[in-house]
Amino acid sequence: MDLKVDENGIRFTKGKSVEDRRKKFYSQLSWTVTTASLMLVVVAYLVIGFTLEGGWSHFWPILFLGLVPGPVVECVLFKDPNRFPIWALCLLAYFLCAATANLGYHPYWVILLLIPIYYGIVNSLTKLVKAKKELEKAEREERVEGKAEE
Repeated sequence: MDLKVDENGIRFTKGKSVEDRRKKFYSQLSWTVTTASLMLVVVAYLVIGFTLEGGWSHFWPILFLGLVPGPVVECVLFKDPNRFPIWALCLLAYFLCAATANLGYHPYWVILLLIPIYYGIVNSLTKLVKAKKELEKAEREERVEGKAEE
């Protein structure tokens, strides 16, 4: 039995709420997508490794692609851009550039700077949107209370 306290008062509920079930379903869906994409990427890597000369050494960074679809699904379903796997895409780009170009790893480290930049901007915007929603909610409640007093 769960105890739920909200604007409607205190309630006892049996089992999990719909929101909890939805979150659990979204997480399971994301995990399933991640597992399937990892298997596909491993198969693709094996095919590339056996068919292309130098495929094993040049294309191992594509293994990072298997970690992208699941978090993208979470990002969309939970409507949370902080869940977007920018780190995996940056690592993929960094290692592919370094493996395929003859310049080595040095000039491409700048790609990795996108990770903190992305999360810094997205986190700030997410907090701003949340604060705006709370302000609008407080203003609505104030208007309702003002009308009730009249």
